[in-house]
Amino acid sequence: MTLSELQTLFSYDEHSADLDKIIDLLDRHCREVDEKLRILEQNHRQIKRKRQFYEDIRTARETHQPLPKWADYKITDF
Repeated sequence: MTLSELQTLFSYDEHSADLDKIIDLLDRHCREVDEKLRILEQNHRQIKRKRQFYEDIRTARETHQPLPKWADYKITDF
């Protein structure tokens, strides 16, 4: 929510005749937050995937095993 939108929201009160505007503003903000959360979750899965891959590389080196292949780390597993 932009500073301007926050100022607009704070100018309203529960007795305001602009309840539709308040609800529209909050709905729009909720959709924006939902999208940001979706992107953050997607990034979080990718970070966990990469971390596991590098952790497995380290383990493979320590135990003299073949290195893992990135293609084996499906994003749906994280």
